[in-house]
Amino acid sequence: MTTSISLADADSVTLKQPQNVRFQPTQDLAASSNWVLAFAAALSGTRRGFKIGPDNRSEGWADLEVLVSSGAAFAVRPDRRFLVVDLDVAGLSSQDALLRQAAFDRLRWAASAAKIDNLVVNSGRPGHKHLILVLGSTAPSVRDAIERQCREAGLDVRSRGVRPPLAPHRSGAPSAVCGTLEDAYAVLKARSPTRAQVLSLARALGVTPLSRRMERVLREGHSVGGYESASNGRMAFALAAISSGRGRDFIRTALLDPQNALGETFRGKKPAWQEAEVERLWSLALARQETWSEPRIASRAEALERVARWNAVLDRDIWRGTSGGTDKAVCEAIGRIAYQQGGVDFSAGLSVVAVAAGVCEATARESLRRIRGRGWLRVIETHTASTATRYRLLVPECFKEQAKQIEPKTPKPIDASTGLPRDIAAEDDLGNDIARWNAIGKPAMLAWRALDDATPQSTESIAAVLNISHTAARLRLRKLERYGLAARQGKMWTRQHVDQEVLAIELGTSGKQEQQVRQLLLNRQARSTLRSLWSSAFKCYRENLQNPSPSSELPGWVEESVPKRILSAWAQRFAKSR
Repeated sequence: MTTSISLADADSVTLKQPQNVRFQPTQDLAASSNWVLAFAAALSGTRRGFKIGPDNRSEGWADLEVLVSSGAAFAVRPDRRFLVVDLDVAGLSSQDALLRQAAFDRLRWAASAAKIDNLVVNSGRPGHKHLILVLGSTAPSVRDAIERQCREAGLDVRSRGVRPPLAPHRSGAPSAVCGTLEDAYAVLKARSPTRAQVLSLARALGVTPLSRRMERVLREGHSVGGYESASNGRMAFALAAISSGRGRDFIRTALLDPQNALGETFRGKKPAWQEAEVERLWSLALARQETWSEPRIASRAEALERVARWNAVLDRDIWRGTSGGTDKAVCEAIGRIAYQQGGVDFSAGLSVVAVAAGVCEATARESLRRIRGRGWLRVIETHTASTATRYRLLVPECFKEQAKQIEPKTPKPIDASTGLPRDIAAEDDLGNDIARWNAIGKPAMLAWRALDDATPQSTESIAAVLNISHTAARLRLRKLERYGLAARQGKMWTRQHVDQEVLAIELGTSGKQEQQVRQLLLNRQARSTLRSLWSSAFKCYRENLQNPSPSSELPGWVEESVPKRILSAWAQRFAKSR
């Protein structure tokens, strides 16, 4: 088992001395210039570097050949695949120097234990060393967390510039590498480690990595994680960051990194807005973490299993009447959305739930209210002008023991942005056009599900499966028989299949779900346009107040596009700020 040790706690560890710590100095080489050039090119991945002046500042960029032939001190910008850490104990007390040296050695020991290629360089001054780790580009959030730990332990992460191995110090002191030059050069040319190796290093240092899914969300954007908006994606990322022990700085740095698509809209805002957004994400994520009543979910697989068990135990409850059928359809819809988003906490707009359940928004709203009252759902964050309501799946007390023993039932796939089902038979979808209230209806479709194609079943057995009365089961089965979806053989019933499209046309509900989706997309685009328009109007209004003139009047388009009550609210807001 790997022992988890923080770099900051390295003083409490009995260190093993690294093996092969023989340093090979520059002057032992006949062709030292060639080696310096080779190391510089391998470390930077380019043919450029910058000269270091007596004050340890850059004196301009130049070709590596020119810098090496000059014999002066120079540095290169390390390639992203390398993590370069600088140890400097000059001016420290003996105790602080030992702690910093211990953190440096612990990092190298953990890298070697994880079979990650690393190189120690004696930079030319006593007590001053560089450690070069080959981390590659896998698990970027883990790398960020390791860098944060290094800084907390007093080690300097050199991402903007470092002298390559064997390059002379600005004082003229020689540089040296640990081991032979051939082995040192082989480290810089080594292949990047696997994700498993990087995670092994992280665990040895006490770093909890983000999940592979959240890594993709951070790098590729909110849509790959099934989130409706970038704001929802940022919220999920902040919660994952806090769960893995990160802080505000990590969230801010990750969203500001141009390589992370999740922060694209974040980077387009002003610094004041960015700071406010980070604070909002941080405080909301902490609040959600404090409200967790269930045991901590350790992995995405465990989260998906919990959603699947929640979906399975729905069948144990009683869903009577038209409202019961609607509630069952809405529960199945939110279960699919939660499974698509990867956990019991999920975001869902009312219009998306309505599309998925095959009901109107007013019906979906009432159904969600009833479901919350029955203990299946809880609101953990209300919706805003730009974000959807965030929910948490719950299991009522009377079903918790059954939920632990029941076989998980994976929800059917869904497009979480529109609510449309994916790769699912029409009959299995309670949001289908034929399952609407003015067609077959959801209660009858639940009875259709309980039937079997080959094995005849009695009315009593259907009533027992659905937890309804014998009369209710008989009425539902007769309705299915009327439309060719069930066949009666004496007192027994079997399931039948018909063309769903033809039946929907006959019932007058064909295309209802697609019509809902079109309206949803139109409304979404309209809201986006309105937000942009109001944002421009607010900027114009603010400039008009901040720079008043005798003839200054609001442009006509501002008064036409923004209601008077909103203009009054803006005026009160500016009056209070003054």
